[in-house]
Amino acid sequence: MKLRRQSGRGIFTLALVAVVLLGGVTRAWGQAYRVIYEFGHSYSDGWFPVGVPAVAKNGDLYGVTMYGGAYNLGTAFKLMAPPTRVGVWKKTVLYDFPGGKGGGGPHSLMFGGDGNLYGNDNGQSIFELSAPKSGDGVWKYHLLYALNGTTEGEGIEGIVLDAEGNIYGATEEGGGVCGCGTVFALKRPTQQGGKWRFRVLYTFDGSGNNGAEPFAGVTFDQKGNLYGTTNYGGDVRVWCRLSAGSTCEERPVLD
Repeated sequence: MKLRRQSGRGIFTLALVAVVLLGGVTRAWGQAYRVIYEFGHSYSDGWFPVGVPAVAKNGDLYGVTMYGGAYNLGTAFKLMAPPTRVGVWKKTVLYDFPGGKGGGGPHSLMFGGDGNLYGNDNGQSIFELSAPKSGDGVWKYHLLYALNGTTEGEGIEGIVLDAEGNIYGATEEGGGVCGCGTVFALKRPTQQGGKWRFRVLYTFDGSGNNGAEPFAGVTFDQKGNLYGTTNYGGDVRVWCRLSAGSTCEERPVLD
């Protein structure tokens, strides 16, 4: 069955959880799970958290909710780590997505090497949240690029950054005649304030072992190659190996 984004008002019990290794697998399974924060105490709090939280060097967590906030179009938040393991995590809303040019419906968030936050929203746009100059300042939203669904893909579920701060990702649909999804790169400008450059690296067509709908995004190996999975297409389950600067090589993976 095809996975789709959920919507609705009744989901208020989603919680962020922590599993800490305490000297052994058995003990971790038995004692280490606990809820560190429950979302949805109010609409302004934000609800329906999505994506994997970004972890700061000091242990603070950063993430997004798809709904809630001042405009009910999602929030970017910070959970401040307590001084002790059993302490209380303190949540702060960093940004309320207002829709339009201010973004809405975020799906992921991660740190860049410059200390800013990067993510995708509406399934079509990639954004940057610039860190404030002071601790209590305002985070600022910048739209970096909005994809053309017909030619470049649509339905971004997550992004990754390389060492130079370039952004890579996959779209679940769109791109080409099939509309089966793409893998893309968004290159950082060489000068501050310059234009980000978008490039489609690969377009899926669903034929043979090609695959279709790369839902979960992509990840890097140590050599800069990208790996990912597709929901559909092909005679067997496919992992797609995309070597940097080259075409995609598919290798079937048999159970």
